[in-house]
Amino acid sequence: MPPMLDIKAIKPPHVPFDSWQRFLAWFRRTRPEKITRSTLRPFGDTARTQLVQALRFMKYIDDDGMPKPALFHLVSGSTRLRGEILRQHLQITYAEIFGDDLAAFWASATKQQVADCLERTGLRGENLRKAATFAWKIAEQAGYEVSRAITSLQRRTEAPPLQAELSWAPAAETDVVGGTAQVPMPASAAFGGSSDNVQELLNRVRAIKRTIPKGALQNRAIRLAVVEAEEKQRQTRPIRLRTRR
Repeated sequence: MPPMLDIKAIKPPHVPFDSWQRFLAWFRRTRPEKITRSTLRPFGDTARTQLVQALRFMKYIDDDGMPKPALFHLVSGSTRLRGEILRQHLQITYAEIFGDDLAAFWASATKQQVADCLERTGLRGENLRKAATFAWKIAEQAGYEVSRAITSLQRRTEAPPLQAELSWAPAAETDVVGGTAQVPMPASAAFGGSSDNVQELLNRVRAIKRTIPKGALQNRAIRLAVVEAEEKQRQTRPIRLRTRR
């Protein structure tokens, strides 16, 4: 068995991936000068601690909480640039855990192999499970092909992929029923009679579909676009995302 890694070091991210996505949307909108527990007011106490640890591990903030340029590029750059930034930082931060060839590791890894590697950092129990989920999802978002031994098992309990067809619907809560994901989004009236922000989301989804091949990476990019829009304008009326099976 490989030796234990330095358990005094910052632990790999074990924040729920949805919280990570919401953080990126929040940061893109607010651009705080520093990221500390006190500035992460929209998030719960546990999530604040986990997010700060994740950002330090990923080298997106310094020891004082000052955001590094890569974090700004991650939330505002093109889809291609985001992928490049993620891959660079994963190579710096995760290579010691999963090996230098991350592409080869994720292409063939099993759930147990991921857990075994992360366990060497001192993570246990629920935090270990969350760290494993975060690791493969961030790898997938970076453009790595993640083995079906991991993704197929995980997605049995997840909502169907969000393949973008957007239309208005009078639903009142986030839910997934019969393959339709309902995500709280603002109606035109929320923008003073303008649909500019809604149109912006539609345009982003169309651009994603044009530039990213169908598959897991496209789905993640669409999810991120929706989360960012939701964070920007929290209202009660939604847009319904109809999924294609």
